[in-house]
Amino acid sequence: MKRIKQIVGDTPRAKMALTGMAASVLAASAAFVPNIGEAATITIATLNNPDVIELKKLSPAFEKANPDIKLNWVILEENVQRQRATTDITTNSGQFDVMTIGTYEAPQWGKRGWLSPMTNLPANYDLDDVVKTARDGLS
Repeated sequence: MKRIKQIVGDTPRAKMALTGMAASVLAASAAFVPNIGEAATITIATLNNPDVIELKKLSPAFEKANPDIKLNWVILEENVQRQRATTDITTNSGQFDVMTIGTYEAPQWGKRGWLSPMTNLPANYDLDDVVKTARDGLS
């Protein structure tokens, strides 16, 4: 988190966006074991909003610090992202490795068993860095 604060500041909004996405990417990257010398590509389906655009701008720094991981951002408008993510899950196509969802989708996806717990998070991951209303709405 200290590195994130140095890069984007210490505002609650920046912390919430970056902590959540960073944790998602790290959790997803644990599932990939690239061939030696080959980077694993993680495809992220997410919304077109200012926070995501800032995250995408940080990709080169993340990839430099993690040369075995390449991030592929698929940034979509809300309804398009919801439809494509749902289709990806229901057809088991595996087009996306990480998908951002909100409080609308979380309860529905949870009931259908479509959500996986985030495991193997770094020791410095602090759930209290996520804004309480977002944390409660997505838990």
